Amino acid sequence: LLEIYQQEKDWERCLEIAEKLGPGRDGILQMQTAHFYCELAQRELKARNLEAAEKYVKKAQTADHNSVRATILLGNMEWNRGDCKAAIKSYKQVEAQDVAYLPEIMPGLMACYRSLGKMKELADYLRSLYERHQGSVVMLALTDILIEEKSNKQAVDFALTHLADYPDLKVLERLIKLNLNKQEKQPRETLEVLKHAIEKLMSSQPDYQCEQCGFNAKKLHWRCPSCLRWSSIKPVQGLACQSNK
Repeated sequence: LLEIYQQEKDWERCLEIAEKLGPGRDGILQMQTAHFYCELAQRELKARNLEAAEKYVKKAQTADHNSVRATILLGNMEWNRGDCKAAIKSYKQVEAQDVAYLPEIMPGLMACYRSLGKMKELADYLRSLYERHQGSVVMLALTDILIEEKSNKQAVDFALTHLADYPDLKVLERLIKLNLNKQEKQPRETLEVLKHAIEKLMSSQPDYQCEQCGFNAKKLHWRCPSCLRWSSIKPVQGLACQSNK
């Protein structure tokens, strides 16, 4: 029944069945229950019922305190209503819950720090985050800050150091853009060709991939359309698999 109701996207019935199966029956059921509440929250958000959406998010967090989806939803809601301090606090929890989803919170996190005028705190946090995880999304965010500070050479050196250990098309594209700003005609033409080639390669690369079955996607699905697992699709950083398993 639970599987049937999930296929029909009848999230209220899903919650009824999950409750009958028993609270705390296993971690998978708790995780699924949190997703059901998040689905209802997103439905309310679409209808602009913000208060109802927040109640569902809170229920998701109660069902599964480690629900990264609920944390991201709450952070985005706090950001949208202008509570940047609360949003930053929520976004920072993602690292402990599932570091693979850091790309999902980076735009909101940076926007909130900018809104508060705390760029130094943002830079310090990103540096500490990069030391712990070396993800390309954090590296690119740090590069943006270096460019804003007019430290283009530091940005180039940082990108080169990262690429030496972590090959990544997005970082390579950023490095070419940085070099395009200072090159003369002939080397610039070469860089332009490289840039367009990389953009074409990136357009064919998935932005998300299922850890369970290898399903590739351009947008985040909280439930994999292929293997139907919840929370198995993660943002891709670095080089993705070229085919499904």
